Amino acid sequence: MTKMVIRFSVFSCIGLLVVAVCLYCLRGGKGGELTFDSTLKEVTTRPDVRVLRVPFNFQNTSDEAIKIVEYDAPCICMDAKLMRADEKKSFVFQPGEKGTVIGVLDFEKLKGKIDKVIKIRTDKDKGKDPSIVLTARVTIPELIESDTNAVRWTVGDALEAKFFMIKVTDKRETPIRVARHSNVFGSSKVFKYEVEALNDGRDYKVTVTPLKTDTPVMESLRFYTDSKIPRYHSFSVGLIVDHPKK
Repeated sequence: MTKMVIRFSVFSCIGLLVVAVCLYCLRGGKGGELTFDSTLKEVTTRPDVRVLRVPFNFQNTSDEAIKIVEYDAPCICMDAKLMRADEKKSFVFQPGEKGTVIGVLDFEKLKGKIDKVIKIRTDKDKGKDPSIVLTARVTIPELIESDTNAVRWTVGDALEAKFFMIKVTDKRETPIRVARHSNVFGSSKVFKYEVEALNDGRDYKVTVTPLKTDTPVMESLRFYTDSKIPRYHSFSVGLIVDHPKK
């Protein structure tokens, strides 16, 4: 009889514990947690925008007070700011309280698709790394670009010309002309090149011919435009004689 009572008591305790956990979940109870509307924000900017603010809204959806002990954007081109909906001067968020983490990005001459992150650590974090990572994925239009980052040959290749195209990608834009160009080293004993305006301000063809391919070489061509937007003032294309593949 005694063994049966003990066994019954143990199972009763387990059953009560399960019921308690289920009721806690149904109430929406959670351990310390900040819930963000999104941890990834994708934004496309205008070509002339230099500074962009990307907001990440959040709420303490747990039953516990949560303190943000650290928030950081590990990049010199991005700053992180923390704002509270109630404008209190506190990093402690009680259940139900809301705030916003704002990524302030200064792009200067950057263009294309860029990912920048903000890392947030709370007093509930137990691991080495912060538990919250926010990503601002920003697309800055490429108004003028080449169809390759580098033209390549391999050591021992024939001295055959290759070409690439430079295009103004948005035909609605004012024409952007390649005003001048040069080898970044001034002159080259390895490559010669020719720039042909197929449609001045819109399309250019650049033909590059190697003068020798007996040793590995890395050079680049620099193109300067008449764009009024600083980030489109210049760009480069590499010229490479690469090691043979093993």
